[in-house]
Amino acid sequence: MPSLRQLLRVLLAVLILTGEVRIWQLVLIGVLFGSAEAFYRPAATGLLPQTVPEEEIQEANAVTTMFANLAEFAGPALATVLVLGLSPAAAFGIDALTFLVSAALLVRVKPRDRGTPAPATETETASPSSVCNDVRIGFAEVRSRVWVWATLSAFCIALFCAIAPLFVVGPIVAKHHYGDIAVFGYVFAAFGAGTVAGSIAALRWRPHHPMRQAMTCILLWPGAIALFAVGAPLAVVLPAMVVAGTGVSLFDVWWLTALAERIPADKLSRVTAYDWTVSLGLVPLGYVLAGPAAEWLGETEVLLGGACVAFIALTLGLLPRETRMLERLAPTQAPRASSPVAQAGAVLAPAAAPLGDPASPSPSRGP
Repeated sequence: MPSLRQLLRVLLAVLILTGEVRIWQLVLIGVLFGSAEAFYRPAATGLLPQTVPEEEIQEANAVTTMFANLAEFAGPALATVLVLGLSPAAAFGIDALTFLVSAALLVRVKPRDRGTPAPATETETASPSSVCNDVRIGFAEVRSRVWVWATLSAFCIALFCAIAPLFVVGPIVAKHHYGDIAVFGYVFAAFGAGTVAGSIAALRWRPHHPMRQAMTCILLWPGAIALFAVGAPLAVVLPAMVVAGTGVSLFDVWWLTALAERIPADKLSRVTAYDWTVSLGLVPLGYVLAGPAAEWLGETEVLLGGACVAFIALTLGLLPRETRMLERLAPTQAPRASSPVAQAGAVLAPAAAPLGDPASPSPSRGP
C-alpha cells in the first residue's frame, strides 16, 4: 500500500506540474488514497506487536504515536515551506519520495511469531478464506468483547458530533469569538503539543486498569472543545487543548496496547479494521451536515452541542464493567491466540488462567 500511495502522489505532482489538474481528479485521487490507507492502517497496527518483544508493545505504540503526532504537528509547516519555497508539484513529489522510503523500510521488517493461531471457529470453517469471511471473523471478535464494541460505539458518536463540526465551523467560531481565524491554528497547535506530551508520558505510564484510565482521559477532549466553542479566554483554552491532546494520545496508546494484549494475534488487524470503520464511519456525514446545521442553529451552538453529546457518549463508554475492570496483563500472560471465551474470562475473572493454558498464573495487578 505505500507503493500505491506513492504512485497517487506522483500522479498528483505530474497533474499539477502540467497544469492539467481538475477537481474531479483531486476527488478521485483522494478516494483512492483513502482506500489505500484503509488497507494499510489495520495491517500496520497488527504488524507492530510482531516487531518488538511482548513486554515492549506499549512502548512501541507510544513511540509510533509520538512520531505520528510530531509529523502531524510539523507537517503543515513543512508543507507550507515547500509549497511557497518551491512549488505545489515539488511538494507532492517530495511527499511521494517519503512513501518510497517507507516501502523500503517495511520490506526489511521481519515479524516475529506471537504464538500458534487459535483453532478455527465455526465462522472460520464454514466458508473458505475470503473478504466476506474475514469480515465475519472480525465482527465475531468485536461482538464477543463488550469493552471493544462499547468503546467503538462511543467514538462513532463522539467523532460524528464533535470532530466533524470542529473542522467545518471551528475557523468561523475562532473568527467570531476571537476576531482572528488564526486562533483556530493556535488551538490545534496547542492540541498537537499535548499529543506529543501524552505519547511521551505513555512510554512509562502503565495504569492497572488501562481502559478505565483511557476513557477518563479522553473526556478532557470534548471539554476543551466546549471551552473553545463558548469563547473562553485563550489563556484557558490553549492550556485546556494541551491537556486534551495529552489525554487523546494516552488513550490511543493504552487502547492499542489493550487490543494487542487481548485480541488473538492472527485476528488483530481484522479488529483494527472495525476500529477504523466504526469510529470514523459517520465523520464524512458529519462534514456534510455540520454546515447546514450551523446555518440553522448557529456555529457556536452546533460546536458546543456536539461537544456535549460527545462527552455524554464517551462517558457512557465507561459504563460497561468489562471496560472499567479490564486489567493490564503481564507480558507472559498476554493472550496470543485464544478464543473470545478466554478473553471474557480474563476480564471478568482476572485470577483465572487463560483458556488453553491452565498452568498460567493470574494476571499481574501492577502498581
